[in-house]
Amino acid sequence: MSATSVGQIGLDLVVNKNQFESQMTGITGMAKKAGAALAAAFGIKKLVDFGKQCLELGSDLAEVQNVVDVTFPKMTAQVDEFAKSAAQSFGLSETMAKQYTGTFGAMAKAFGFSEKQAYDMGTTLTGLAGDVASFYNLSQDEAYTKLKSVFTGETESLKDLGVVMTQTALDSYAMANGFGKTTSAMTEAEKVALRYQFVQDQLSAAQGDFARTSDSWANQCRILSLQTQSLMATIGQGLINLFTPVIKVINIAIGKLATLANAFKAFTELITGNKASNGGSNGVSEIAASAADAGDSLNGASDAASNLTNNTNKAGKAAQNAAKKMKSLMGFDQINKLDSQSSTSSSGTSPSTGSTGTAGNGVDYGKLADGDTVIDKTDEKLSALQKRCQELAKLFKKGFEIGFGDSQKKIDSINKSVKNIGKNLKEIFTDTAVVNAANRCANNIALAFGKITGSTARIGLTLADNLVGGVDKYLAKSKGYIKKRIVSLFDATGEIAKLSGDFSVALADIFDVFSGDDAKAITADIIQVFADGFLGAADLAVKFKRDFVSLFTVPVIQNTDKISETLENMLGRWRVTFDALSQSFTDTFDKINSVYDQYFKPFVDSITQGISDILGTFLDAYNTYLSPYLDYISDKFSSVWKEHVQPALDGILELLGKVFENLKALWETALVPCIEWIVNNVMPVLGPIIGGLGELILDLLAVAGDVIKGITDILGGFIDFCTGVFTNDFSKCWQGIEEILQGFKTIATSIFDFAKKYTFQPFIDYVKGIFRTDWSQSFGLLGTVLNTFLESVKRIWGDAKTIFNGIITFIKGTFHGNWKQAWSGIKDIFKGIFDSLVALAKTPLNAVIDIINNLMHKLNSGLSAIENAFSFSYDFTNPITGTRHYGHYGMSLPRVPTIPHLANGGYVKPNTPQLAMIGDNLHQGEVVAPEDKLKKMAIEAALAAGGTGVSKAELESIINRAVMRIVAALTDMGFYLDSTQIAKATQEAKAAMDIRYNSVEVK
Repeated sequence: MSATSVGQIGLDLVVNKNQFESQMTGITGMAKKAGAALAAAFGIKKLVDFGKQCLELGSDLAEVQNVVDVTFPKMTAQVDEFAKSAAQSFGLSETMAKQYTGTFGAMAKAFGFSEKQAYDMGTTLTGLAGDVASFYNLSQDEAYTKLKSVFTGETESLKDLGVVMTQTALDSYAMANGFGKTTSAMTEAEKVALRYQFVQDQLSAAQGDFARTSDSWANQCRILSLQTQSLMATIGQGLINLFTPVIKVINIAIGKLATLANAFKAFTELITGNKASNGGSNGVSEIAASAADAGDSLNGASDAASNLTNNTNKAGKAAQNAAKKMKSLMGFDQINKLDSQSSTSSSGTSPSTGSTGTAGNGVDYGKLADGDTVIDKTDEKLSALQKRCQELAKLFKKGFEIGFGDSQKKIDSINKSVKNIGKNLKEIFTDTAVVNAANRCANNIALAFGKITGSTARIGLTLADNLVGGVDKYLAKSKGYIKKRIVSLFDATGEIAKLSGDFSVALADIFDVFSGDDAKAITADIIQVFADGFLGAADLAVKFKRDFVSLFTVPVIQNTDKISETLENMLGRWRVTFDALSQSFTDTFDKINSVYDQYFKPFVDSITQGISDILGTFLDAYNTYLSPYLDYISDKFSSVWKEHVQPALDGILELLGKVFENLKALWETALVPCIEWIVNNVMPVLGPIIGGLGELILDLLAVAGDVIKGITDILGGFIDFCTGVFTNDFSKCWQGIEEILQGFKTIATSIFDFAKKYTFQPFIDYVKGIFRTDWSQSFGLLGTVLNTFLESVKRIWGDAKTIFNGIITFIKGTFHGNWKQAWSGIKDIFKGIFDSLVALAKTPLNAVIDIINNLMHKLNSGLSAIENAFSFSYDFTNPITGTRHYGHYGMSLPRVPTIPHLANGGYVKPNTPQLAMIGDNLHQGEVVAPEDKLKKMAIEAALAAGGTGVSKAELESIINRAVMRIVAALTDMGFYLDSTQIAKATQEAKAAMDIRYNSVEVK
């Protein structure tokens, strides 16, 4: 027996194809089962790994919680709350938050800080660690390590964060921030406080970064990972609570098993005489190694296999598993071998326990090991199995090489193509133009995204400002109304509640009636109707059911024997029929199968072979006749496309480019200026139109609101009036009437104001425009007459307004008992009537005057034409004397004066003689005097009043002289005043004064 073999395994394999395939099928099935077992083992392994990770995280959290409980005995709840929110706020898991907070807090308390101070410092630095990790894209542990420099004073670790915490920087910071001394004069606790504040200020930019960027991809992934870890830690804590008692029991059991093992060891040493050697385990170890080699050989031969390859590979793995199991059985299988057959067993060495290998310590059992053991027999079978598997592997490898053929060239071609693809892609994406375009695209996208984000934020803020501002202004403007409505709501709700309570009491009082005997008797009668009716109907229904059932059952019961006999006779006849049918079906399908095998199958085989032959002939013809022409067409297509089609496409694209260039020029030079002109010229026109439409719509809305308000007032007044009538409250009736009148007034006022603004006022403005226009410029004489007529109409309209104002004044005075105001209204009425009559009388006279004046203008125009015809200029020199004579000769003819309208007074310019009617003023007398005399009288009166030393007699003399001169001047002008006229004027003035200041006597 060789040194590498322990025997052979005889397999019943003969050169028989069917038996060989059957045996290989069995091996394949066993391999498949082994693969399924491995897959299940792999899934179980992953589940075990997940549980292991959960247990580790839960254990870590429990250990960290112990640190927190010791460091913060009175603030454990606050630390727990902070740690649970750290994932969303700072990107830290609960375990990290508690670990960092506990460590920072323990270090702070070591420097003498109180528990509250240590908690504040620990949570602040823990949150800062999360923000720093997010801001500088570091791991949380790295940020935590760097921030421990606050307590250790290290400077190098913080430089990566841009914090230069040298002693000089700390001294400057301390003096600038109120510490009052440098680090050399500080205690260790003060230095820690200084570094704590210094680091916070230096890293202020990073504070809150995780919360600001929590919506980013990286931080969302970090939150997902942290939440997963927290979930696993929670599951781990639950598993710890579940498995801790189990582990305790297992530890106790292992302790008992260890005791039993020691007893077994002592027993074996007792019965073996404490003899053991290493030789006993070598054979089995070699068997295991050989089996492993066989498995490796099978794995190496099945790299590119299909189904047979996988089956063989699984067989190799099964052999490996068998080897491992045999290794575990080595120590027990060698109990049949008491002494070694090698030369080392007879040497003079003392007994020993042997060396420890993978199967445990070897034991020498002396002569009990003589002969073939179970291991020897197993080794023989496994060696034969190994040899057969190697033969199958070689055959498989040979077959694979035959089938694989020269595919290595294709693999090399694929590798070459892949390399070229990578090279081309690299050249494309590393090209300067592509990189620059990508950078520009990224820049534009970033800029646009920033604009979009900023615009969205601004829109949001605008909406928020509008909403909040609107609510603020609404509350500020309507708080009184809101208070009033809330009070009304509460009052109404209270009244509703009161009415509900009163109604409930009244309803209860009403229902008390139903407790009387009569009500109970009626209830009993109603119950009797339904109960007795139901019972009667139920009895009737049951009886009907009984009779209906008996209709079908009694005949069957009474004829049971006859029915049985009849069915037996019928079944006998049916049996013969069904036997014939079943046999017919069997014979038919046998014949169908026979016909199919004899006729149809050969037909299908023939068609199949014919199709195969036709396909082969077609492919031969294609390759012989069509393929060369198709190759020629493909080559020519390439040249035609390159030389003709592609230039045509390039020309079309170039044409499109020029078209777009032309459109761009048209847009910039024509359309944009046109649109801008339209906007600049149409918007000023549209603005007033839109403003007018908006004002009209709002005014209509106001009218609608006022009308609705008036209608509600009218309806409310009507309801108040009816309520007052029903309750004999006449004050409420009068209040209702006032509300009705007020409603009609509101509606009428709103409608009238709207009509006045959009109908009457435009009409009035149009009429005023007619009266303001000088029609003589357009229609000549007719226009002058029309101006006179319109002026008279204007005066008559003013007088009419005076009459109506007088009527209104009279009515107001009468209703208010102001008789002085009423008398003033009467005077205005009559004054308007007389003035309108006078204006009406003057109108035709002024029209005649206008006609005469027009004729005078025509005559004066003719005189001017005559003057121009006989007027000339001259300029000549006397030839005798040499004297120059020049000048102008013009004819001057007198002008015909025009006649002024009948008026209340006026001023006449000098040297403009006019015809006039004087003394037609109905209210006052008229004075006609030269302008210089009036000025002279005014100046003398002013001098007399302003001088000194003028006595009363002198002043009276001056006034008398002035009056006499005025009278003389009036006399010279043809204005005569006699005593009678003066007396009448005085009497009329006195009467007017009496009427104005004395009471009116009503008779």
